[in-house]
Amino acid sequence: MLTGTPLENRLEELISIVQFVDQHRLGPTWRLLDEHQTRDESGRVIGYRALDRIGQTLAPVMLRRSKAEVLTQLPERVDNRIFLPLTPEQRLHHNENSDIVTRIVQRWRHTGYLSDVDQRRLHCALQNMRMVCNSTFLLDHETDHGNKVDELMTVLDELFEDPSAKAVVFSQWLGTHELIARRLGKADGQRDWGHMLFSGSVPGDKRGALVQQFHEDPACRLFLSTDAGGVGLNLQHAAAVVVNMDQPWDPAVLEQRIGRVHRMG
Repeated sequence: MLTGTPLENRLEELISIVQFVDQHRLGPTWRLLDEHQTRDESGRVIGYRALDRIGQTLAPVMLRRSKAEVLTQLPERVDNRIFLPLTPEQRLHHNENSDIVTRIVQRWRHTGYLSDVDQRRLHCALQNMRMVCNSTFLLDHETDHGNKVDELMTVLDELFEDPSAKAVVFSQWLGTHELIARRLGKADGQRDWGHMLFSGSVPGDKRGALVQQFHEDPACRLFLSTDAGGVGLNLQHAAAVVVNMDQPWDPAVLEQRIGRVHRMG
């Protein structure tokens, strides 16, 4: 058995893997869990104990290589950050929402209380500030003031000079991908790059076919994805470049996105 997932997640996961190798190695599941799980009054698992004994038990059948041991054998990941100015139209929307955030936070600090309504308004304003950094289109669905998508086209023009190159482009919002798609396949034949859109609206039984097409079709150069594609997809054999049009709240989500292409090992 081979796994890249840490075995420390849950004991049940470890048991299911070890049983393929030696079904008697860990003994009865009920006894193993009783000896090593710590539970609260309601029976919920809140911790583990004496895990070193499990390590000793597994030593004859498990070979573990940590990242530190193999890091020098793995290719480096190159990160490029491109900074772009907001247009005046973007700055106007950004400042309007920033003012809302400031007023709510000042009131929160003064009273020590944040109502549900203010919490929703705060979240909405912060989200609008993030969205407008991509384009005003994400707010009004009419105008398209912003530099990010045009800069992306410049990056892809250079990348796709290599006829075998492919790229995965992430954005949290479908509106960003709509703007990207508008710039593809122009009448003059430029940027006639095959592409596909992967989002949460794609039925589960069709997702595998999309990934397979991206892997196998040389004309399909772009994989446009929302965060629905940030987990569970293996694209490292199809593409070598990931473009993040926006950064998610959670840094772990950003690493999940990049991990679709840059996989350790």
